[in-house]
Amino acid sequence: MPRAEPVYRCGMHRPALVAIALSVVACKPQLSKEQRAEVNKTVEEAKKTALEREKERQEAITTAKGKITSRKDLGACKHEFSTSMLEHKEDAFGKKTPLNPFFFEVMLDIDRVNLIKTPDDAATKKGAGLSNFDRDARSLDSDNEPSAVNRAKDLMKAWEPELDVIVDKFIAPKVAGDKTFDSGIAMGRAYVYSYADKKIVCASVFLVENSDSVTVELLPSGGLAPGQAENLETDLYAQAIVGAKKNLAMAGPIEAEDVEPVASASGAKPKTPPKSVPSAAPSLTPKKVRVLE
Repeated sequence: MPRAEPVYRCGMHRPALVAIALSVVACKPQLSKEQRAEVNKTVEEAKKTALEREKERQEAITTAKGKITSRKDLGACKHEFSTSMLEHKEDAFGKKTPLNPFFFEVMLDIDRVNLIKTPDDAATKKGAGLSNFDRDARSLDSDNEPSAVNRAKDLMKAWEPELDVIVDKFIAPKVAGDKTFDSGIAMGRAYVYSYADKKIVCASVFLVENSDSVTVELLPSGGLAPGQAENLETDLYAQAIVGAKKNLAMAGPIEAEDVEPVASASGAKPKTPPKSVPSAAPSLTPKKVRVLE
């Protein structure tokens, strides 16, 4: 029986050193037709699993309101999430740079954080697990090296837990004048969904304002330059994520005594709102705006 010969992709590379006169021929193995078919089949099977995982996550977070809450009595959340991408960085001159709205969203996927800007979006917002899966799956379309076979199998690996931050109420910040702005507020809830456990394992609520200072670019008239209003809003969303992460605790069912009852016919006063739900907005005092020179 003849031995199967490996398939190679060859190219001519000329060294940069002038002293070397000979060219070096570099040949790289590439996928055979059988291996390409195996990669495609594995990716398609992985997509089915990925969509099932995403459906289970969305169902869990869309049905959690009024049923699941943060229960500090059950202990601290055992899962951690990076928020380094939310910090305002300093450039070589020591000036703070604004959060870039585009890269802000990209980094959230990488750090397994899902920012859901309205409750209605919870049922349609793609989770970080599926977003990262789609990116890795697309990269295999043009990958012709044999290692693609193993990378396709890696798509089936378990996904890490994700932090879903749902903003229930959002009041956008507004420029007040004299290089100041009225802080916005964001209020909502957050859930940590475990794909391994197929359920919400941690939860929190948050009520936040903008940072004390936000780097933006102003026009000579004092108003925001085009596109800069988005930087103020991005800062508020960033604070929502930080607040949600800070308040995380183990998740559990909402207890009966935590639910505010309707006043009875006898005139009995209802209980105060549960501690797990913010009951008052912070004061909206003007905050300084940092200016890019």
